[in-house]
Amino acid sequence: MRIIYQLGERAAVIVPAAKFLNSLPKEWSEEERLTHLADKELPTGTEYEIVDEKELPPRDFRDAWEFTAGEGNKESQELDVESKVRYRKELTKDEAKQYEAIRAEKKKELEDANIN
Repeated sequence: MRIIYQLGERAAVIVPAAKFLNSLPKEWSEEERLTHLADKELPTGTEYEIVDEKELPPRDFRDAWEFTAGEGNKESQELDVESKVRYRKELTKDEAKQYEAIRAEKKKELEDANIN
């Protein structure tokens, strides 16, 4: 499976790395993993489609190929705070505060688990 989207005047293709996909939660479907990858790699709000690689034109003609936004396409979403940290994306001040609160909560949970 591949992710296709419009990049300037041309269509672009994201070829997912197996290592990355395998690093995601095992309970996620292939589509959920590819959606997460699109959210990670594409600017928020970018339209894209997940397609079988057999649907792509031969490389010789890719320069002439266009991605048409339309029905059935998805739109990339902003990553959650923990994913942004994992991928070293820049956080807003509010997101940084949110992440610190998440870390404090996890630390407390670990401490409580060790006490019991």
